[in-house]
Amino acid sequence: MIYIIFDMEWNQPSSSKEKNPALLHGEIIQLGFFVLDEKMNIIGKERLTIKPVCYPTMNQYVSLLTGITQDEADHGLTFKEAFSVMAKHFSEETVLFTWGDDDMPILRENMAFHGISDILLPAHYNLQRIFCSQTNTMQRQIGLKTAAEQLGINTDIQAHDALNDAYITLLVASKLNIPDGILQYSSYSLKSASRSKPHWITTVPLAKYDIKFTGQFDGMAAFCRNIIIPCPVCEDELSFGVLCRHGKSAFITIAVCKHADRFFIRYELKNDLICVSVFKSDKNFEGIYTTRMRHKEKREKYRKLYHNEAQKNNTQKK
Repeated sequence: MIYIIFDMEWNQPSSSKEKNPALLHGEIIQLGFFVLDEKMNIIGKERLTIKPVCYPTMNQYVSLLTGITQDEADHGLTFKEAFSVMAKHFSEETVLFTWGDDDMPILRENMAFHGISDILLPAHYNLQRIFCSQTNTMQRQIGLKTAAEQLGINTDIQAHDALNDAYITLLVASKLNIPDGILQYSSYSLKSASRSKPHWITTVPLAKYDIKFTGQFDGMAAFCRNIIIPCPVCEDELSFGVLCRHGKSAFITIAVCKHADRFFIRYELKNDLICVSVFKSDKNFEGIYTTRMRHKEKREKYRKLYHNEAQKNNTQKK
């Protein structure tokens, strides 16, 4: 048995005008993978930069996030050359692993764009699903870094580098029972499907409010911050944490009452109403909020870097 654990980074259009329907998600610009034997020994690894042809200009945000410069992208391999480096390890004994379900659709889109049939792809397994099942993690969309930290793995390496992310995935995999994960994968999928409803759907809220809102979604966050909600237990006014975006039309936060009780608050925009649901916070709700906070902090960090870089470029032009 040969295991290949891989990760990818992809470029995106800098504006909606550049979007190509043939690549709905993005154009792969970096491929990183480890080749392992059945005992999880590393027998090969590669970090490959790929020259983009659909979106040849590096999106500045993507460049800051990944560290891949325009010059590096311009001198990368073709997609077919890079893919063939990984494909030379494909056989009837090869199994592919990624973290999450996002990579395979993007890989297939890029293969189709470059005229490569996906019939060449070996069987694929989502390690995130195996991890959740073998560690009894209820949160099905747990991030790689969070999973690694849960297993006591040091994640202090540059993220958004395909080989680095593949390496963290490898370390997580080394803590799991991979043969059993493959054997039981179909049952994991069924368990995952049975638990597919979000925690805020399957949990009964302590209180619900429908508040009239005739503004646009862009103004929803500011409106929500001014909503006063009483504690469902003591009825004193709750104190709120940072508001985080949660899906296409919702925000979440954690609120605390004077007795230190913690509550998970979800605000969802439905037509002209903001539907507010108040839940007693638990491990799952705290995990959801922590994940969204990390995403928010990461976006703000790179947005600041992007802004500073843009200012620097404008200054140099002057």
